[in-house]
Amino acid sequence: MFHIAFPVLLSLYLTMLVSVIALGWCWDAWQQRRLARLARRFRLQCRRCALEWEDRSAEPLPKCPRCGSVNERTPLESV
Repeated sequence: MFHIAFPVLLSLYLTMLVSVIALGWCWDAWQQRRLARLARRFRLQCRRCALEWEDRSAEPLPKCPRCGSVNERTPLESV
């Protein structure tokens, strides 16, 4: 049988608890960034009227739904 002092046992428990919480926090932050990056994949911004819209079509030059101008598929800058 192992004999472990109470302060050592308490410090091990707290260290493991804080580690699990920190790992969960890092995982959640990573998931949020990943989902934001995936959401920006299909977002476009019109160069003429600055409207942002989502376009999932395969057209290389999609038209703006507001002003009708043709836009290139350039990725939006991350904020």
